[in-house]
Amino acid sequence: TRSDGSEIQCKVVDMSLGGVSIQAAELPPIGEEVMVGKMRGRVVRHHETGFGVQFIGVPPSRGSLSQQLVTAA
Repeated sequence: TRSDGSEIQCKVVDMSLGGVSIQAAELPPIGEEVMVGKMRGRVVRHHETGFGVQFIGVPPSRGSLSQQLVTAA
């Protein structure tokens, strides 16, 4: 979810405790704050197929990370 509330169709292609790499056709500008699931982050780079997000306020464990990324349907 972008800072203006709009949503981007995307796919998480790589994930770590510090952030995610996202495959998407739309690229938010570098520096924009976004939400990935329930996690707040900042766009830090663009790449061939999308963009990278660094999380803000990283949770203490892997289990916490996966819980924060999954949103209730």
